[in-house]
Amino acid sequence: VWINAAPRGSIETHRDYSISADIYGVDIYPVPYPSDHSGLADKGLTSVGKYTARMHEACSSRKPIWMVLQAFAWGAWTNMPRNQLIYPDLRQSRFVAYDAVIAGANGISYWGAATVERKDFADIIYQVCRELSQLSGLFVRPELEIPITSDNPHIKLKGWKYNGNDFIIAINHSEKQKRAKIGSLTQKQSLSVSGENRSVNIENGFITDSFKPYDVHVYCGGPPPPPP
Repeated sequence: VWINAAPRGSIETHRDYSISADIYGVDIYPVPYPSDHSGLADKGLTSVGKYTARMHEACSSRKPIWMVLQAFAWGAWTNMPRNQLIYPDLRQSRFVAYDAVIAGANGISYWGAATVERKDFADIIYQVCRELSQLSGLFVRPELEIPITSDNPHIKLKGWKYNGNDFIIAINHSEKQKRAKIGSLTQKQSLSVSGENRSVNIENGFITDSFKPYDVHVYCGGPPPPPP
C-alpha cells in the first residue's frame, strides 16, 4: 500500500496515516514562487526537501518515502492562456529532484505530464530522469554512503564511494550565489562535474566550488555503478 499525502498537516497526523502504508510520501509542486501548494512557511523550492524529511520523521525512517514532483504548469486546467503558463525550468527541476534525494527520498515520480503542451519542458523532465537513472546504482546501495562536509551551511550534500571513487551531490539551498569548501575526500587529484564539461581539483582532501542560486553540482571520481 502506497499512500501519497497532500503537503498539509502535522507530522503527528502523517504518522497516523503512515501506519497503514507500506510506502509513504507526498506530492509538492512549488513553481511558481510563492506556492500556496506548500502548507509550510517555506513556499519555495526548498520545501520539497523539507517535506521529504518530514515524511521520514512521520515514519520514524522505517518505510520507503516516494516523492511526487511537478511535471506541469499551474493553470493548465483553467482557461489561462497557454503563453502565460509557468513551467519549472531546468535549474528548478534539477534542484527539487536532487533536494529530495539528499533528504532521503527512496523514489521519485512525476505528476501532471498529460497536460504538457511544450516539448522543451518535456525534454527537461526527460533530462532530469535520465540523470537520476544514471546515478541510481548509488541511490539503491546505502552501504556505499560516506559523510561529506561543507563550510557553507547553505550547501546541502550527500556522498557515496564506489570502486574506490568518490561521488558527491551538492546543492545550493539559497537564492543567492554561494561558494563552499567540500570534503573530506580520499581521491588524490580531481573530480569531474557531471554534465558541465569541467573538473575540480582536490587539495588536502577538499574541493572548492561556486554555486549559482539553487544550483546542483554532481561530482564524480569515476564511472558510477550501473543502474539496477
